[in-house]
Amino acid sequence: MQNRIFDLAIVRAPHQILYSAERLVNSDLKKVIILDMPYKQNFNNTIDRILDKTEWDKIIKLNYQTNDPGGIFKFLFYLLILKIFCIFKIKIRNLIIGDGSIVFAKLLSDNFKYINKRIVIGDGTDFLGRNGSSKQIRYYCQVGEKTKKLIKLFNFKFNSEYQYDELFTYFQVDDTRLNINKFFYVKRLIERKSSFIDEKNIYFLGTVGLNFEDIERIYRKIFSYYPEMLIKYIPHRRETKEQIEIIRLIGSVTVIDTKGEIVETYFMSNNIIPVNLGSFISNAVFSLAAIYPHLNIDVYKVKFGDENRCHWNEIKFREMISKEIMTEQVKYRSIDL
Repeated sequence: MQNRIFDLAIVRAPHQILYSAERLVNSDLKKVIILDMPYKQNFNNTIDRILDKTEWDKIIKLNYQTNDPGGIFKFLFYLLILKIFCIFKIKIRNLIIGDGSIVFAKLLSDNFKYINKRIVIGDGTDFLGRNGSSKQIRYYCQVGEKTKKLIKLFNFKFNSEYQYDELFTYFQVDDTRLNINKFFYVKRLIERKSSFIDEKNIYFLGTVGLNFEDIERIYRKIFSYYPEMLIKYIPHRRETKEQIEIIRLIGSVTVIDTKGEIVETYFMSNNIIPVNLGSFISNAVFSLAAIYPHLNIDVYKVKFGDENRCHWNEIKFREMISKEIMTEQVKYRSIDL
């Protein structure tokens, strides 16, 4: 019976693989991960790099951005997995849900009775944004009309709000089920390597959502705050080549090709312990603060002269302030345009 008990993570984004590995680092059971990837962006290289750094006994990749009307084939595949679980009386000790919008995770959570603990990952600023101005967390799964009909057809129970036993996140939020992610797994990997402390450079994390005509003005102003440092720019995975080229031509900026790695593992892979970091609001700001306790971080928001204009980053900035999600390492700075 022991071989029919395992830990299962169901994730949707690359960094959720890392966070799931963090949560299961001390598990003595087989660890299975299902990658439910609906995105149009090609994350395969990023995913493979993270999987290489984490330990899984079984990896199942589902990519359903192909011709699957209404996700019917994916849904039927999920039914098959549920059926297998039931036939063989498989038991799940820890079910990790990387993203509340993964329908299969919600169906499994609501309809499979052999689950000991349901764990949801609070993986970043988007997660906090979905919960309004309150620090009390609520976790949802919203589905379309076609999926609702399929759920009803197969007589599944489905409630949009999650009932869970543990919230695993690096944010200090008001939740009695909170388990803080302190990145012990990544820190242990870093300790095994011979890394150099980089005090001369400032690493700046890119963003998306800025108007093309504002890019040069914004970054030129930000970079002027660091006249004594070399600036190493790490682009956001969805930045365009045109945007990156504009930034490359501002002063002495070196653009880094992470070769598909998320920033949480990039520094570790390249034996770097960063000391200075600049960014707009992003998930990586808070995860890197947890991984590198001596990291100095400047987080920027853009104040436009036109009050009706607002970078999506500023909306997230307000969410952070309203939830008092702060660390001593993070300094918030505004730039006027």
